Amino acid sequence: IKELRKYSDNRIKYLVISHRHFDHAYGIEAYINNNTIIYMDQTEYFYFKKEGPLINELLIKKFVLNKNNIDFSKISEKNINFINNNLEVDLGNRKVLIQNMGIAHTKGDLIVYDYNTKTYIMGDLIFKGRAAAFSDADIPLWINVLKNKLVLPWHFLIPGHGVTIKNDSGLNDTKNWLLFLDKSLKR
Repeated sequence: IKELRKYSDNRIKYLVISHRHFDHAYGIEAYINNNTIIYMDQTEYFYFKKEGPLINELLIKKFVLNKNNIDFSKISEKNINFINNNLEVDLGNRKVLIQNMGIAHTKGDLIVYDYNTKTYIMGDLIFKGRAAAFSDADIPLWINVLKNKLVLPWHFLIPGHGVTIKNDSGLNDTKNWLLFLDKSLKR
């Protein structure tokens, strides 16, 4: 939130948690305390609550994170709006579409589409310049999402990691990696 304050003093009204992984979901408490409307997939939420404390312990030991970096007991279902399909949100000067892409990179990946700029914000469904993490993935379903579910016209894809993608060939890093993994794992 401190970083966002460099650009705007406006209240942060909405937060979309693309999936439960720590680099996308930790920090949620600050938004709860700020009365932000938070969206997340329900299955991902339950995995976040179940696995999060154990993963956090490992992160504290391995990366020497602050032991008080997150308090999972303060995060509850009452603070989260679960999205099972699609939800259009009117931000006043623009509308965005929050889509639940289902099982792919995780058990329920959320993405956001901005109608004004024709931009997809992809979470970790797309990686650019590095191999996609796949420990929680269903690789065939993930491939299907990339091939068949990005149906709205787009000018930009913002990946969970890497630079903004401006054309279909930019999807190749993730697609080719997943196709390689799928083929290798079927041997």
